[in-house]
Amino acid sequence: MKAYVSRKPDAAVTEEELIRFCQERMAAYKYPRSIEFLDNLPEQTGGRRGQ
Repeated sequence: MKAYVSRKPDAAVTEEELIRFCQERMAAYKYPRSIEFLDNLPEQTGGRRGQ
């Protein structure tokens, strides 16, 4: 499983740190095996985001 993450401008978290954080808090089949950092996450077109 891969997670897509948008960091705050002042954040300095690494892929390994985030994966370790998830491993400690999530079931083994749920935590991401890799993380891709994006500048912005895409907006949902049909959801209720922002309401």
